[in-house]
Amino acid sequence: MISILNSFSFSFHRLTYASIGMMFNTFVHIFMYWYYFCATLKINVWFKRYITKLQIVQFITSFVLSVPYLYYHFQHGCVGMEAYIFSFFTNASFLLLFINFNNKTYHKKDTKKE
Repeated sequence: MISILNSFSFSFHRLTYASIGMMFNTFVHIFMYWYYFCATLKINVWFKRYITKLQIVQFITSFVLSVPYLYYHFQHGCVGMEAYIFSFFTNASFLLLFINFNNKTYHKKDTKKE
C-alpha cells in the first residue's frame, strides 16, 4: 500500500527523478519474489542474506538520489515537497527496519560463554 501511495504522489507531483528509485525498487523485488518462489518450493536459496543487504543499499540510494531534488527545490522552488517528505520518512523507517532485521538475523552474537 505504501508503494502505491509513493508512486501516486510522485505521479501527482510529476517528480520524474523518482523513476530511477522506482526502477531500482523493481529490480530488488525481482530477486525478493524469486526467493519467495524458491522458498515456497522448498528450494534452498544461497543469496537470501544478500537480498536484505540489497534492500538496505536501495534505501540508502534513494536518499542519495534525492539530493539533486532538494538542491533544485531550494534553489528554484520545485513542486512536490509533500511527496518527498512522505517518501523520506517511509524510506527511513524501512531502512531502519531492514538494518534491524539484518543485524538480528545475520549478525547474531554467540551467547555461549567459554
